[in-house]
Amino acid sequence: MSDYQSRNMETGSGTSSMGETGTGESGMSGETTGQSTPTRQRIQEKASEAMQRVSGKVNELSQSVSRMSHEMTDRLRTGVDRMRHMDRSELSVMYDDILEQARMHPGRAILISAGVGMILGMLMRGGRRH
Repeated sequence: MSDYQSRNMETGSGTSSMGETGTGESGMSGETTGQSTPTRQRIQEKASEAMQRVSGKVNELSQSVSRMSHEMTDRLRTGVDRMRHMDRSELSVMYDDILEQARMHPGRAILISAGVGMILGMLMRGGRRH
């Protein structure tokens, strides 16, 4: 070590933010570079895993909605077929029962109406998706 360096170390002067060597390199540069790459890779791996999990959940949800749509369509067709074979007295009794249920459970009635509306809208629209 030179006399200049030893004097600066004893007094604490002569050091700067450029590091102890004065060359503009910090003593941490090797450590930071070594840690940032694995950290960045771990973040990318975790993000990739999260995207795969989300993709799987979206796929499951899509399949579930598709199954429910087919089931509701079948039930709607069955209901329409049954209504075609009923006479007026049976329809009026059914209408009264539906009104009573709607009064007792208004939230459920709204949800069912929205679902039926969506299914009818999809059936009416048919293959005209843009």
